[in-house]
Amino acid sequence: QGKAMVLCLAQQLADALPQMAAKLEPVVKEHGSASSLSMLQAFKRYLLDPLKEVDIELREQSRDVVVVMLLDALDEACDGNSGFEAVAALVSKEFIKLPPWVKLIVTGRPQAESPFSAWTPDWITPSNDDNQADMRLLLQSRLQQGCYVAAEDVPAAIEVMLQKSQGQFIWAKYAFDELSAKEGLWKLAEVEAVLPSGLYGVFRHIMSTLKAALEEEQPELSALMSQKLLPILVSASVPLTPAQLSAMAATDLSKMATLLRLLSNLFPTRLDGNTGKMKVVPYHKSVLDWLVDKKAGWGVDVGLGHKILGSVSHDTIKAAATEWERAGG
Repeated sequence: QGKAMVLCLAQQLADALPQMAAKLEPVVKEHGSASSLSMLQAFKRYLLDPLKEVDIELREQSRDVVVVMLLDALDEACDGNSGFEAVAALVSKEFIKLPPWVKLIVTGRPQAESPFSAWTPDWITPSNDDNQADMRLLLQSRLQQGCYVAAEDVPAAIEVMLQKSQGQFIWAKYAFDELSAKEGLWKLAEVEAVLPSGLYGVFRHIMSTLKAALEEEQPELSALMSQKLLPILVSASVPLTPAQLSAMAATDLSKMATLLRLLSNLFPTRLDGNTGKMKVVPYHKSVLDWLVDKKAGWGVDVGLGHKILGSVSHDTIKAAATEWERAGG
C-alpha cells in the first residue's frame, strides 16, 4: 500500500501538472510499476526527484502553484507485513522534503499523530470546535430529513447524539442504522437510553445484542461465530470469500451465509475489484482493533485464528502432496 500510495499520487500529479507528466515518463519507462523498488526508492523516483525538477522550472518561470495532497486513513495503511508505522514514517520523514508549494492533509485516528511530532501541523481532533460543528450539522440534517424524533425534540436530540458520538463520524452511521430499525418516532429519553456512547460502545452493543439472540435461538451459530469465524476474520492477512470462510471454519455455506448476514454491519461483503469476487471485509480498521482488544474490546483470540488458518493450510498442502505422489510426481 505504501508504494501504491506513491504511484497514485504521482499519477494524479501528472494529470494536474503537465511538467510532472514529462518528468515521470522516463521513470515509468525504466521502473514500470516500481515492483523492483522499495517504498523509499519509489518515493524518490516518482515524487521527490520529479517534483524538485518541476519546482526549478516553476521558479524560473516565476509561476505560483499550490498542490494539496490528501492522504486518508493513514492509520489503516500498511507496507508488506508491517503496519501503518512504515508508511507513516515515510510520510513524516520524507514528504517534508517536497517543494513548499506541495501541501499535505492527513486523516487518521490518534495513533497516526505521533510520527509527525517533528512537524508543526494544525491537528483537527474529534473534540475540536470545527469538528463538533460539522458533526452537529450532520446530525441536524439527518434528524430533520429522517423524521426520527418529533420536531420539537430535534435540538435536544442533536446535543445528546453529539455527546455520545465523541466526535466520530462513523458512530453516526451506526446510530442512524439503529434509529431506522424502529417504526415511528423515538422519544428523547429512548435516544439517550438506547444509543451507546462512542464507537467502541456501538461495536459492543451490536455484538452483545447478536450474541444474546444467537445463544437463545441458535447456540450452534453463536459457537461457530465465537470459536471459528471471528478468530479467522481478525487473523487473516487478506479478505476472504464466504466460501473460503466456510471451508476454513469447517461448516456449510448456508450457516456461514447466515452469520455473515448478521455481522454485515461490522463485516460487509463487497466486490474485490482485483479479483471480481465478493469478499468479507471489516467496515473500518477500528472494528478489528476493538475485536482483538482484551481490555476495552471483545477479546477475540488472534492466536486461535492463526491456528485454524495454519491447520487448514497444512491439510491443503498435505492433500496436494498426496495427489502429486499418486500422479507419479
